[in-house]
Amino acid sequence: MDEENILGELSYANSAALDGTNGKWTVDAGTYGDAVELAGLNDLGNYSVTVNKGAATVEKADLVINVNDQVIFQGEKPDYTGTIDGLTNGDNMISDKKNYFGVKDPSIESNLGTHEQVIGVWLSGQYYELNNIPNIGFWSNYNVTIVPGDLTVNKKENDNYTFWEADDKYSWAKKREERERKAELNFVSGGMEI
Repeated sequence: MDEENILGELSYANSAALDGTNGKWTVDAGTYGDAVELAGLNDLGNYSVTVNKGAATVEKADLVINVNDQVIFQGEKPDYTGTIDGLTNGDNMISDKKNYFGVKDPSIESNLGTHEQVIGVWLSGQYYELNNIPNIGFWSNYNVTIVPGDLTVNKKENDNYTFWEADDKYSWAKKREERERKAELNFVSGGMEI
């Protein structure tokens, strides 16, 4: 027997490792006993060989959800955005009616001031603003960190001007000019006759 191949053409199989179909290379995070097996071992004649199966451990990946801060004027609807970094193993997040960035209570969007860490993420119809995502299903594969965003609602200042139609791009200048002229006329016409 060739000394280089005395043990045989050894190979191992790991049932926790997948073939990459749809980007999936491992099973879900966790420890899988008896997942690793050795195959191809020759009969060694004078030896009684026992091969024990090994365990495979799939570690959780780190996932960071960064929610962007928003600054709006009172009465405006914010366009909430953010990023999700760290998805792996074929996982993806689809932005739809169940998965999106937003606030838990939309009424806060009309309350003046800065509201810290109120913008979070809605996942499968459930709202999260801090690292309180349950360790089940898809999320059990990740160490999730959520960085919530701040919402600042500013008062819309119009200085008591009446705005013209929205399609008139000069409405602010026209109203301001008319108000200044009116003030000048009042000042001049408000004097006493001698």
